[in-house]
Amino acid sequence: MKTNTNRRVALITGANRGVGLQTAKDLGPEGVILLLGARDLPKGEAEAEKMRQEAFEAEAATWM
Repeated sequence: MKTNTNRRVALITGANRGVGLQTAKDLGPEGVILLLGARDLPKGEAEAEKMRQEAFEAEAATWM
């Protein structure tokens, strides 16, 4: 089995709205794995779910 180790990962802060959200939407179609940083985790998870429905690989994360 051949493993692809050339995939890109992007941690995008503020990804549940504004410039961060648009950046995620721009990178998703390019096959980038999206880690959506959001202060409000439920909002970040909601955006990640929308992106997964568009066949993007996305997960939400928060920090404190």
